[in-house]
Amino acid sequence: MGVIARQGIKNSLVKYLTISIGLISLVFIYPLDMDLYGQFGFVIDTALLFSPLVLFGSHLSSIKYFSQAKEKSNTAGFYSFLMSHISIFGLLFLVIFLVFDQQIIQFFNNGERYSEVFIIVCPVTLLTALMFVQLRFISNYKRIVIPGFLEQLIKVSLPIFFLLIYFNAVSISNLSYLLIGHFLAVNLLLFLYLRSLDASISIINFSSFRKSIDIREYARYSGYMFFGGIGAMLAFRLDNFMVTSITDFTQGAEYRIASILGGLVAIPSMALYAIASPILSQAIYDKDFDEVGLIYRKGSINLLIAGVFVFLGIYSCIDMVIYLMPEQDLSFLKKVVLIIGSAKLVDMVFGLNGHILVHSKHYKYNFIFIIILGLSNIFLNYFLIHIYGPIGASIATFCALLLFNFIKYFFLKSRLSLQPFSRIHIILITLFVLLAGFIYLDIFNVHIITKSILHLTISLGVFCSYVILSKSSPDINIYLQQIINTFKK
Repeated sequence: MGVIARQGIKNSLVKYLTISIGLISLVFIYPLDMDLYGQFGFVIDTALLFSPLVLFGSHLSSIKYFSQAKEKSNTAGFYSFLMSHISIFGLLFLVIFLVFDQQIIQFFNNGERYSEVFIIVCPVTLLTALMFVQLRFISNYKRIVIPGFLEQLIKVSLPIFFLLIYFNAVSISNLSYLLIGHFLAVNLLLFLYLRSLDASISIINFSSFRKSIDIREYARYSGYMFFGGIGAMLAFRLDNFMVTSITDFTQGAEYRIASILGGLVAIPSMALYAIASPILSQAIYDKDFDEVGLIYRKGSINLLIAGVFVFLGIYSCIDMVIYLMPEQDLSFLKKVVLIIGSAKLVDMVFGLNGHILVHSKHYKYNFIFIIILGLSNIFLNYFLIHIYGPIGASIATFCALLLFNFIKYFFLKSRLSLQPFSRIHIILITLFVLLAGFIYLDIFNVHIITKSILHLTISLGVFCSYVILSKSSPDINIYLQQIINTFKK
């Protein structure tokens, strides 16, 4: 767990550094033109929604079968095979996109406006999918900090592109060149970093790769992960897309801001998932389920603590964030952040259940669960957005994540006798509810900024004091002690 904790914490710090830049953009830059920001967000969100069609499970297969390729000293051949995999499905996606783009555009409200930016979605989808494969492949080397920084670099590039277009330094018609240039640069840097970790890696190298793994099993697994990936996109990335398509760019941009703020809660989980996934895959491959159970339990408690810490920090300051924004009617923002943040926290409490399921022999069930979830989420989003607007999308996301995690929890408990919860979880969740209720009651009759600082100081002070003094997470206490020892030297 030492490598997981170390790399996870470092990666979280890098992500929060880039996200801090993104937050400045959310508060002071993007509200200058919500419609323009809605166009940016639409392109990126739609590309993420379509990316499973290009990936066809290759990003998850790159982790599951890496151990086998490594045993045969053929990681270079495996990487080249993955590149050919994504190239074939990328070409198929390109053909489908060019044939059916007009039919897809008709789905949107006021489709003529969407057609202006929809053409950019195709190249961004292809490059985003390639980025995901490289990120997952690099994680096999237990390195996620630099790749994580490159993945988050869009949070730095996007506000620059936005300002260039807003101040007419660059035409909106050049948006495609800006986004494509960004993702091309990121993919090139990822490849160069991978080469620094493994000099044998090259794009074209099929040296006896077919002997390294069972190609039929690889194809079967990738197929299941493909459908699971589609379900995951429908379950967890559909909300932004549907709010924009049912309403307009402006409301889509407003919801995207709230979704990003609430989604900050999940940053620690992204770091832990990235580094823990290949370690879990190796442990399951070695049939070391004691190690799997240990990672499952420690991951859950560490993510709960990290998630509550970030949630309380965000929710304490949300009134101040709204106050600092330019004149906008964002009264719904606080409710959406609360619901989305709670949804992400629920997902984190259940820990690594999805990753254990995906890398085990029961991976086919994950496909079934996630497809059912995706279809349910389409239904919930469609009706709740029409009734409650953007708040309805956040409610749909919460329900989807809660349902999905309960299904996976009971499945792993019954089939593998694995479960992550303990008495510590109950105490920490109770403490979280009390502190969140304290912030919600808003008992201080002072200026908004002063009130936010008081909420932040009291809630985090109480929570951190309990976590440290109770030693709820040995990993966190050890890491803090290392920091203290560093300053003492």
